[in-house]
Amino acid sequence: MMRLILFFFLAILCWACQKEGDSGLTGSPDPVFSVGYRVGNSDTATLIAGVNRVYHFTDFRSDDVLVALGFFATVSCPDGSCPGSLHFEVRNIQSGNVFNANLLSPRTLQYKTPTRKDSLHIASIVWIDTTGQRWESNLVEQDNVAFFEIVTSEAYTLNEKGQRTQKMYVRYACRLGTGGNAQTRLFKGMGTIAVALP
Repeated sequence: MMRLILFFFLAILCWACQKEGDSGLTGSPDPVFSVGYRVGNSDTATLIAGVNRVYHFTDFRSDDVLVALGFFATVSCPDGSCPGSLHFEVRNIQSGNVFNANLLSPRTLQYKTPTRKDSLHIASIVWIDTTGQRWESNLVEQDNVAFFEIVTSEAYTLNEKGQRTQKMYVRYACRLGTGGNAQTRLFKGMGTIAVALP
């Protein structure tokens, strides 16, 4: 009888210790990637990969230069276009199809803005609010309090596409705006992110 009671006690204990929202996700039980941020002076949020069906996606793209990107979004939103998504982009320091990985070493980057003629060696942040409105740092002239600091950086594992990734602890502050709207929001935070390398 005592063994049966012990078995039920252990089963209840194991069930109670499971993280909420983890069902359907695979990977490490301890979160590796997470960010906390504040919008304006009051709204705060935290995104943790592996909790509440949030995933940290990594990829890269090429426009006039190579761009390394990482973003937090729900598992069902792999393009990061859904409400609550948060994107980080780092643009290459040279044009062409070779990415300079030294760009991701500890340093402070500037933001891409509407009047910056050079599009190299800069960061961008995109946040999609709960209503689906897209807010972007590159649509706003940044003031003297804006920064994107890579505090630590190290090579990480391959992503689900087989691309190399870089894990970084970052701190950031900037203004975000929407296309065709003069309204801006102060956006600041910190956390551990990753981007894919070409």
